[in-house]
Amino acid sequence: METKNLFKAVVLFCIIMFATSTFANNISLSNFSLASRNLAEHSVMVKFDISWENSWRTSASPYNWDAAWIFVKYRVGTGAWRHAWLSNAGHINPTGSTISTGLLRPDTTYNATTNPGLGVFFYRDADGTGTFTKTGVQLKWNYGANGVADNAIVDFRVFAVEQVYVPFGSYYLGSGSTGGSTYQEVAPFYKYPTVTNPYQVTSEDSISVGASTGKLYYAAGGNNSGDRKGPIRANFPKGYNAFYCMKYEVSQQEYVDFLNSIPSAYATVHYNGNAGLARYNITVSGGVYSTTTPCVAVNYLSWNDLTSYLDWSGLRPMTELEFEKACRGTAYPVPFECAWGTPYAAGGAYGIIGTLYTLNGAGSVSENIVNNYNATNYVSAPGASSSDSAIYTSAPSASSLYRVVTVTSTAGLAVGMYVKVVAGTGAFAPHTFVSAITDGTHFEMSDYPSTVLSGATICGYPPLTVSSTTGLFPGMVLSVTAGTGTFITGTMVSKIIDATHFYVTDMPLVRLTGGTTVITGYAGGNCAWYMTMYEVNLGGGIAGPVRVGIFAGNPLNTGRLSSGASFYGIMELSGNLAERPVSVDSIGRKFTGLHGDGYLDSLASTNIGCANVPFWPNAITGIGSGFRGGAWRYTNDTQVSDRLMAGNGVNNWGSDNGGRGVRTAP
Repeated sequence: METKNLFKAVVLFCIIMFATSTFANNISLSNFSLASRNLAEHSVMVKFDISWENSWRTSASPYNWDAAWIFVKYRVGTGAWRHAWLSNAGHINPTGSTISTGLLRPDTTYNATTNPGLGVFFYRDADGTGTFTKTGVQLKWNYGANGVADNAIVDFRVFAVEQVYVPFGSYYLGSGSTGGSTYQEVAPFYKYPTVTNPYQVTSEDSISVGASTGKLYYAAGGNNSGDRKGPIRANFPKGYNAFYCMKYEVSQQEYVDFLNSIPSAYATVHYNGNAGLARYNITVSGGVYSTTTPCVAVNYLSWNDLTSYLDWSGLRPMTELEFEKACRGTAYPVPFECAWGTPYAAGGAYGIIGTLYTLNGAGSVSENIVNNYNATNYVSAPGASSSDSAIYTSAPSASSLYRVVTVTSTAGLAVGMYVKVVAGTGAFAPHTFVSAITDGTHFEMSDYPSTVLSGATICGYPPLTVSSTTGLFPGMVLSVTAGTGTFITGTMVSKIIDATHFYVTDMPLVRLTGGTTVITGYAGGNCAWYMTMYEVNLGGGIAGPVRVGIFAGNPLNTGRLSSGASFYGIMELSGNLAERPVSVDSIGRKFTGLHGDGYLDSLASTNIGCANVPFWPNAITGIGSGFRGGAWRYTNDTQVSDRLMAGNGVNNWGSDNGGRGVRTAP
């Protein structure tokens, strides 16, 4: 019998992280076929071309590369889509590329049926940067191991998800911060008993936890930061061993492709119907899912949704230890740092004028921000000066209601001005300022007073003077780096007035006297968070997540600050949507790092379509998982070591809930 035509390759779609665009970090697959079938081995080669932009490999620090995790789904006739089991060898990689097979259990010997290849990592074999394009990639599919007959009629789909390699090696947990009001780090890890001493992870061995010298510890706080017990067992992934992390959060197109490749009953469980809310634009018609914003990160993901996607794609959740390694890398911690390595984020603080992002090409594959932030620090010429003399003084009757302050006259006040209570009852919080003049007797502050005002006298102070404000941005954190004068920690630019004057959020502790005085303003990393996205005090913003990789998509953004990138080049680990790692609480510590097998639960009615990997936090309750990294409507949680919600395992559909997966390196 002739058999060469009995395998039918039907090209349906692949995961497209970004469609082709000048400003897109896209990955595309094309020219699919089945080739070189071996009837004796019951195998066939799945052939295709691949290309993606902004690829790299470097033999210098951070000694890593990006890659594509490629996996295959197939169906026989009109049956359900199933995961193709790949060989551990025999793939064909074009010149200049490498293929590494990802086994179901990377720590165990390959077996075609019990420990097959669930996908491959495809990447450069030498240093280089830029678009990476290869034709004629071939993956060896052992269809016989899948139980597919030689005379079957088969359709297949090939999927590719961009990844970043995180090398093995020691790193630190915790930033060495002490907490505080300027930046938030709730319950960060530290080496007991000194809260400013980060804990170094030097192996995958068990980690002792507790209030004893030398152990890992963290304070109680937030919405369940964990039980502060241990040990964290040796088989709990800690990030010392190498792993791959998704370069971006799951996009709406990736999630649509997932929904369209699982049984309809499963897809119904994982579709929340929030189309039109918070930039979630996935809809369903005739049982087919689609989105009008394919490159925007998908939100409203429950723990059940995320883990089902990861199980289906052969990945796994990251742990919160791996999260800190992916952000910080091997660098020594910086107190309060965000994923890009500094504590400063674009936007700065509540109500700062001129910090909200606006979009070009909103919703398109080339969505980008209009008001891109300069990642260069500002340094003034010598001669910066300030004044301690008030230019506004209220009558002794000022009162407050929430953020609104009532005075007898607002004449002389200005938006951005620093004000303080000098007599009577009340106090303003640090880093706050006049955010709006409502009318002749009312003005608004950028945040609530720390003590309600009653019968208070308020003074307002003049702007600072420099030779040029060029290069200053609202939200920049300031310090005096030469000459006379001192700012309190966390003082920021609140408003640029003109070419030589600007307001600040706090008056200097020591007056700036000109002469040799130099001010440095520290650039903040580009970040999709409350201060740039959704500052309701400013009347609007972008009410939802943005395109994955949006900052790196701008060709001017080549550094970590401007692109918002982690030590290893992973995008949006701070901001956009909250990450969903496995916590180190009592339930999370049971996690052993097993990977998804490509199949979802089809047995129990309450768990239908759910992840069913042993020791993963429960798909229905989410207990054992948590949140890290902040999101588009979060205010302070962008710090790498902030654990405000690290053990807050819930399974809700939140507008700020997203996620990504990882995989232990082969």
